[in-house]
Amino acid sequence: MKTLIQHLSLVVAVGLVLSSVSQPLRADVRILHLGKNGTPWTDVAERIIGLEDTTAFGSIQPQELFANQNILLGPPTERQELTSFFGYKWALEKVGRGADFELGVNPRFWTATYSSIYHGGPRNLIDGDPNSVIKVINVPVGGIGRDQLYTFDFGFPVPINRVVFFPPDNGIDELGGLRKQRFPRAYEISAALEPTNFLLLTEESGFHTLDRLLSRTFFNANRVVEVEFPTQIFRFLRISFNLVAQEYLLGEIQIFGEGFVPVTSYRSVILSLDEPVNFGRIHWNFEKFSAVDSESEALSDPDAPVNLILETRTGRDDSPRVYTLLNEIGAEEIVDMTTFQRAPEPSIRLGARPGDKESIQDDLDNWSPWSTPYRSPGELLRSPDGREFLQLQFRIESEDHLSYGRLDSISIEYSPLLVESLVGEVGLVGAGPLEPGATPAAPAGVDTTFVYDFLAGFGPRGRLGFNVVRISTHADAQFTKLEIGDPLVEVVPDSVRSEAGELVVYFPSNKVSRTSGSERVRVQFRTKLLDFSTHFLAEVAELDGENLPQSVDPGNASEELDSDDIRVFVDTPSLDVISSLDLSTSVLTPNGDGANDVLQVDLTLLGIATSKTKIGVYDMSGRRLRQLADDDRGRGASREVWDGRDDSGNLVPPGTYLLRVLVETDNSTAEELRVMPVVY
Repeated sequence: MKTLIQHLSLVVAVGLVLSSVSQPLRADVRILHLGKNGTPWTDVAERIIGLEDTTAFGSIQPQELFANQNILLGPPTERQELTSFFGYKWALEKVGRGADFELGVNPRFWTATYSSIYHGGPRNLIDGDPNSVIKVINVPVGGIGRDQLYTFDFGFPVPINRVVFFPPDNGIDELGGLRKQRFPRAYEISAALEPTNFLLLTEESGFHTLDRLLSRTFFNANRVVEVEFPTQIFRFLRISFNLVAQEYLLGEIQIFGEGFVPVTSYRSVILSLDEPVNFGRIHWNFEKFSAVDSESEALSDPDAPVNLILETRTGRDDSPRVYTLLNEIGAEEIVDMTTFQRAPEPSIRLGARPGDKESIQDDLDNWSPWSTPYRSPGELLRSPDGREFLQLQFRIESEDHLSYGRLDSISIEYSPLLVESLVGEVGLVGAGPLEPGATPAAPAGVDTTFVYDFLAGFGPRGRLGFNVVRISTHADAQFTKLEIGDPLVEVVPDSVRSEAGELVVYFPSNKVSRTSGSERVRVQFRTKLLDFSTHFLAEVAELDGENLPQSVDPGNASEELDSDDIRVFVDTPSLDVISSLDLSTSVLTPNGDGANDVLQVDLTLLGIATSKTKIGVYDMSGRRLRQLADDDRGRGASREVWDGRDDSGNLVPPGTYLLRVLVETDNSTAEELRVMPVVY
């Protein structure tokens, strides 16, 4: 949205601690810089999954698995708790507990019996010591033994290709035999990528082989079982010993893989900018790499099947969440985060009791939802202005375990507010009052006159004010009137620009500021609705200033309008994809006399994000003579021109021809035909 002004004159790079603006009226743009040459990624991380920042200094990228690295084993914590290769603490139970456990992050290890009662996974089987205290597995014939299924949740998908398990390699068992000969004779190994209920927190009903069977045998003769398979992406792995009745010992289980974690994510802490600000563009440096095979070094590859999915949100306070406990009457009661963290978890078997933790919800009153993903560096921040707090998150996703992406840095522009508060409201000229909670509605594809009211608040800081209004109209718009003040008085704008689906009104001769006493602005314009609902996004700016523009929040900007919103819906239950097809002439005469030498074809599409659009000229037998268009198009207006020639450049002979428009979407196909006579 912020394309009105060339605004960068003073750029101040800041790190995690962002200094407040000492002179509120000073025009400047600052930059929040994370990553390389800025604040380190780990210093502002709330959560990191499958990423590391040690391979390339200052940059962050997916962790790499090496052929001889057991992914079950990482360095122990200070309290000697077990961790995985990725550094996350193991939950040796199916239902992880504690404030430092997060499902989908921390690995889990549990066992289960025939009767589906699950137990914690034995620590000694993943501690790296094959001769630690050994868990004896004893299944008498016809009996029901314990610890038959060993299930691992790595926390997130990883590339694996080898599973190893074995008994202790020395010592004598209770019967006087060698412990190393007490290996299992039958086993099954299976794995899954996607979670199902029984692999998450619910109890498992009966025995399940997971989605992908990797190995199964009833006649194992190897003391050290080593099962290798092509590298595959899995999150869950299960080793089952319940195929037959058997007695055996296990000393260690190991799982190996190669390549890069294919789906990784990062979420920052809540970043404070010290005061509400306006946001500008978001930039980042992201490079893709790939390797030919596991033995080769990964090299820069712009075509690697890797994507960066980056999102932002902004807020008015320092927490985007609402925490609730169950109260005495069985309803959710909002509490602060500290109270929530101290409360007990609901009992799995007994259910929730008063005082137990309930839901954690998004605070949509004070925080915006996560933005849609940004497509390329330099885009304008889509999260609302006028907020003090910012949070960002990203995912790096790869379709190939030998490809990955490296993110060097992210930077975001911001500057002081132009006004303390700014709300906007849209209505229809001549429309009656709305029902409570209703939204304005207008016909699709028909020129309609709208009114857009803006209400600015300057507050004790004064602020700079504005003299430009920009409205995203999506379709072409025609300016009608500008009014400023309270009461509103019509003024003549200094200039108006309407193009590419936006309307910009300039009025430096009547700047809205605290000293001018003007806090209300009304813009009247005509345009068409091109979709089921249209958000008339808007912003204000200073024409000669260097601060960033400020976006408009929907709200009660006028007592004369009832919408309190910037959305308008179409007033029909459905839309025709081809809203209009207009031809510049009813007869084409391509004889060079300047009259009707060419045919202009004006097409308007409604209610679609993308479509395959074909426009062609055909003779009466159905043979195509000229292809005017064959491309992808979204909603909006477009124009094609036919000069009376075929695809070879030859003028068609006099006669009657058909103009055919075909629009194909994922859900439907729309077609229009027009008859076009050609005479000389």
